[in-house]
Amino acid sequence: MLQSYLFPIKYAFLAFPFAAFLFTLPFLIVQYRKHGYINKFRGVIKYLFLLYLMNAC
Repeated sequence: MLQSYLFPIKYAFLAFPFAAFLFTLPFLIVQYRKHGYINKFRGVIKYLFLLYLMNAC
């Protein structure tokens, strides 16, 4: 029973780097072009929010 809950979480952590690259890279490019720099704190928050969404699903 415990294994059924852990599989989606492990899968989300394995797929997270690829999804983060695909979904946040365009946002970071727009931020860089708009402001001339990338806010690191905002980028980290976006990555963590995406990880949360993947684990919640």
